[in-house]
Amino acid sequence: MKISFFEEFPSKNNLNKLKLIKFPTTIYIAAKSFKDFEKIKKKIRARAVYWPILSKKEGYWISPFSDYVGLKRIFSEIPKNQEVMLDLEPPFNRWLVLKGIFTFSRNKKIIQAFINSHKVILCENFLPSSFLKLAGLSYVRNAIISEHPKNLRGFFDRGKKIKMAYTSMNPLLNIKKIRADKIGIGCIAKGIYGNEKILSPEELERDLKILQKSGKEVVIFRLGGLNKEYVRIIEKVL
Repeated sequence: MKISFFEEFPSKNNLNKLKLIKFPTTIYIAAKSFKDFEKIKKKIRARAVYWPILSKKEGYWISPFSDYVGLKRIFSEIPKNQEVMLDLEPPFNRWLVLKGIFTFSRNKKIIQAFINSHKVILCENFLPSSFLKLAGLSYVRNAIISEHPKNLRGFFDRGKKIKMAYTSMNPLLNIKKIRADKIGIGCIAKGIYGNEKILSPEELERDLKILQKSGKEVVIFRLGGLNKEYVRIIEKVL
């Protein structure tokens, strides 16, 4: 098992939590431009993956309901050799869902085209990908699938994905049954909504123990919530 972290708000205080970590890790860093990500990346001593976000007005997360101009802008900035994580969620501004009815198909095509041409990790809801695809919140990298037999499609599809399985928000969620090579767990700090429930140290230990022998990459939301007690539990499980 490998432990990584999301960081939605890469402030100096949040990134300083890296000082608590003594094991190799990856940080998925949210930024509104590739230029901002590059500046942040230079300040930390950890492997960093770019997590592009839009303004709240544009939708914040990546989806066919997000603002078309915003999607085009942020995608155009990213070099093809840059590893990037797309957070596939409905727009923060829910009014965009109504507006997006008219741009859904066009936006879905540019998202798919970006995925096909770049080094992308897809971060999506814990629900089955077949269901999420209808809403444009799950994708398959066509370039990879075309190179392998049909019976390997599922493997390569899952291998490029993080499934968000936050038991603090879904207490009945059985993370052991989540089919993905990377599992997002949490929360140990609040996100953009500000009302997210927080895992106790005991609950974090429970989730980590379930995944301990899975060989998966476990991505914890988020770095800024890390403290000595959480670190003690992570090191115990590792």
